[in-house]
Amino acid sequence: MAMGSEPKPPALQASEALNSEFFKETTQPAAAVPKRGRVKPESKQIVPDSQHDAPDETLAPAVTSVTVADAVEAVETVGALRQDGPAAGSGFDAPTLDIGARPNEVACAFSGEAVHQYQGHPVPTTAQAIAFDMFFQAAMAHQVSDVHFRIGYPPLVRKNGDLYPTNYPVMDVEAMGRLSVWLNTDANLRLAINRTDLDFSKPFGQCRLRINMLYEMGQQAFVIRLIKAHIPPLDSLGLPDSVRYLTTLRAGLVIVAGKTGSGKSTTLASMIEEINQQKAKHIITLEDPVEYAFTSKRGVVTQRQLGADTPSFPVGIRQALRQDPDVLLIGEIRDRDTAATAIKAAEMGVLVFSTLHTSEAIATFDRLVHFFEPHERDHIQQQLANCLQGIICQKLYKHPDGKHRSAVAEILLVTAAVRDYLLQNDLVEIQRLQEEGRHAGMLSLNAALLKLMQQKKITAEEALRVANHPDQIANRLKGIYQGASY
Repeated sequence: MAMGSEPKPPALQASEALNSEFFKETTQPAAAVPKRGRVKPESKQIVPDSQHDAPDETLAPAVTSVTVADAVEAVETVGALRQDGPAAGSGFDAPTLDIGARPNEVACAFSGEAVHQYQGHPVPTTAQAIAFDMFFQAAMAHQVSDVHFRIGYPPLVRKNGDLYPTNYPVMDVEAMGRLSVWLNTDANLRLAINRTDLDFSKPFGQCRLRINMLYEMGQQAFVIRLIKAHIPPLDSLGLPDSVRYLTTLRAGLVIVAGKTGSGKSTTLASMIEEINQQKAKHIITLEDPVEYAFTSKRGVVTQRQLGADTPSFPVGIRQALRQDPDVLLIGEIRDRDTAATAIKAAEMGVLVFSTLHTSEAIATFDRLVHFFEPHERDHIQQQLANCLQGIICQKLYKHPDGKHRSAVAEILLVTAAVRDYLLQNDLVEIQRLQEEGRHAGMLSLNAALLKLMQQKKITAEEALRVANHPDQIANRLKGIYQGASY
């Protein structure tokens, strides 16, 4: 059968229908699932059951009618952190995180042999597809941020920055194949054939799954981030007022920096939503993949995904300049070409937002410059001095109760004095201005952490862990003033 011509198996259709039903005010059972074909052992092709002499009882789903009440119960009664050790065969010496109240039903997604094939992948049964839905619903309810699926391990989940094995069976090749079909669209399955890495996203009820498919030691794996559909208001992030100021600018380059998992995407989404609500602007986003889905309000939002809508960030930026943009969000500056086109867009009068994986504001500027060859850097410094507006460099810290995390950020605003030092490449003086510049809306990370400590929102131990220079925080705690860092 030609690739792409196979209809999507009804089990997956039922899974999608059930997923949408999770969030409706109803207790009606999910629609009946039509019986699917099965695989002929000699041909490995799906054929209708009518071509067989007798019905195949093995195709009967283990769960034939799941009501919304059942699903809600499974989510609302999620277990707490268990202390009974890792799942059998996981190889982990750590407590497991029980995220499901019905482990026998949900675990069926991770075990059992395939009876169908779809474009070369084992297809989940109706029960297994529903179980995947329930697994991710429970993960959402348990405030899980990331889920890891690897062959030879149980599903791993990250919560409050820590990684835990779950109490589900170890993933095998069949289970990974079923998960691949459940996660992917037909187009992605075709793309994945000749790819060892693939980024895409999947709408899932009240959240969005940001999915990275990868191979390790020749075996498929997935790392999935759970992103809530609701974009938090900028005020709710606990960031300085100068962050809102950056959303009021007409043009220039604004960088949100931080390591992976530091909340950059959420901060950017909140800033873009602030503009969307307050100003009649055309906002274009270039993302890999799309994370938060925006609804046009006062502004008009155009969201483009790499691969599906545009081939690369540089190409997408050049095309965006012909699309009457006011605001441009670039998911990440990864290379010289993306940096050059982003700077060009900012110089042309567009307000450009993007991210970098750096831990300090000064290092962020240095990283931008060093995307370029040595003979180009003087010119790039001049361009950045003219168009760079601000750098937000953030980290996540744990609250004293250990149950929640929030962002803490240092802010560098490019004032006239900062521009002069940028032209001179005097980063030491720029850092001094940042540390002394609270009157101009700037803030060092040390000052931000000390303020949180005074408000009893962070413990001293956590502040030392988060700080870029913990020795300075430690000396301040001892009553020793050091430099102009506070």
